[in-house]
Amino acid sequence: MDPHKFGIVLATKNTYSMLEEWFSLYDYSNITILNIDLNSEKNKRIEGVSLCKKLGINFEDCNSTGMHDNINQAINFFQTKKIDWILYMHHDAYPMKKDTLYRLNEIITQAKKLNKFGMIGFNIYHDKYDLRQFDPNQEKLMSTARAPLELGNGYYNKKVSSRVDYKNFKIKPFAIECAVWSTVLINASQFKKYINNDAEFNFFHSWDDIAFQFMNHNIYNIALPSISFAHDQSLKLKHKLPFSSPNGQPSLYGKSNHLNVWRGKWNFEYSLSKTILGGDDFINANSLVNKFLDKFSEITKADFFSGLETVARVSYKKYIKSHPSKNKTIIDQFYEHDPRNGPLKYFNLMD
Repeated sequence: MDPHKFGIVLATKNTYSMLEEWFSLYDYSNITILNIDLNSEKNKRIEGVSLCKKLGINFEDCNSTGMHDNINQAINFFQTKKIDWILYMHHDAYPMKKDTLYRLNEIITQAKKLNKFGMIGFNIYHDKYDLRQFDPNQEKLMSTARAPLELGNGYYNKKVSSRVDYKNFKIKPFAIECAVWSTVLINASQFKKYINNDAEFNFFHSWDDIAFQFMNHNIYNIALPSISFAHDQSLKLKHKLPFSSPNGQPSLYGKSNHLNVWRGKWNFEYSLSKTILGGDDFINANSLVNKFLDKFSEITKADFFSGLETVARVSYKKYIKSHPSKNKTIIDQFYEHDPRNGPLKYFNLMD
């Protein structure tokens, strides 16, 4: 593999046993890796420095704990090594096949049009629901996007509650609102040109904000469905970490006022609760009714509520109605798009 097409960045706060596990799950030979430490406790930082030295991983202290700034810092680091593509990964993410990163490198090398896009996501095998369906000899679309403004459950995935029918999708690059951000590819020049640092987002919704900034500049984000990664949150349990990061503590993930910040910045609620079920009111607190119906849909295989309006969509509709002169962007294209019919748009990267 040519080591100069992309580098990998990880951001770690007090979880170095998890980083060691991540490194053991794949052969990262000849790939430049940067670990950014997010103000770990003193003893954990010492552990991290020692571990990174042992594994051949570059170590830097963060300039700040915000994800936007972490990516800026990574870009500055990799550009000194003449590397313009940055692959961000969670500690519980790993490539699904031995040649996954080789194939990704080929796409970066050969697909000249890749440079014009914003955020680039992948086909993610998300937890046991997806992982148990993996077949190395068959391409299957699993979790390919986060979709807060489209009808459905907020994701492109195989759940009945998702609006997506993958029978209507081709295995070729397509437009998405936001990547499933356990693994994300970013082009340095696009990031530097279009993304403003927002220190209010430490971790939660930080990548969603980056995706929306690109769309607000009419830059498409895309999924590369032929490239697959795992996101196996169960790996965290043996390290005494919460299975799901939203249930984590500020000591691990920083600020947790992301929903208020999102509403103030993007003028809609990032909530996937169905309004007809009570929205986010007490009857549906923490989306309990949503979750129950989601489970019921999976058991019965009956899609009876993917088409119901979410709090996010209703609040966005109110915003655009109160701002009739607002310029339309790609964000509005997704709001008006029904993913049941397939992707908003396909792209040929090779022409």
